[in-house]
Amino acid sequence: MTMEIDAIIGEKILERRRLIGLSQDQLAKAMRERGHAWRQNTQSKVEVGERPVKLSEARDLADLLMCPMDYFTGTAPANDVDGGLTLAIEHLLAYRANMREMAF
Repeated sequence: MTMEIDAIIGEKILERRRLIGLSQDQLAKAMRERGHAWRQNTQSKVEVGERPVKLSEARDLADLLMCPMDYFTGTAPANDVDGGLTLAIEHLLAYRANMREMAF
């Protein structure tokens, strides 16, 4: 059961990351900036369900991916995710642009 939950959470994180247009490296860098020991390979393992997400990590991932934490488990009401999707995408695109500027 735990592995199933980890896989579901990983799929949801992957889905949001791709929707926003962030690479695994970009999201990993943002997580490191928040104090997590997070690398691209960590992101990869999470997305395929090989590594569970800690609660503090889930909180920061939800913030970075602009969704409620319960979105990751598939229990968020649709209006919580879809209703704020446009705003979330706008914020993340701005964040992504800032990350690209920082890379140079």
